[in-house]
Amino acid sequence: MNIKFGADIYAPKEVNELARASIGYIESDVMDIKKRYVTLGFHLYEMDQCRYYEDLGYKNLYECIEANFAMDNQRCRGVLVSGKLLRP
Repeated sequence: MNIKFGADIYAPKEVNELARASIGYIESDVMDIKKRYVTLGFHLYEMDQCRYYEDLGYKNLYECIEANFAMDNQRCRGVLVSGKLLRP
């Protein structure tokens, strides 16, 4: 990883190895989140297109997701957009 150092670091070679390892772990976590975000979007899209929320007793996808996962409409719509990009 190409670490971007703050203005207070003048000798990046002297940075603690644990700090370097920590930012590496965070990079890995962020990449996992990005991957899972797109996967979640696909699953939301599928539930919406197949209207599975109706089988669960909801009028729309957003009600179902908010009730089950406390994800508000705006956030759900944002994730859903990523899933629409993957549609067949």
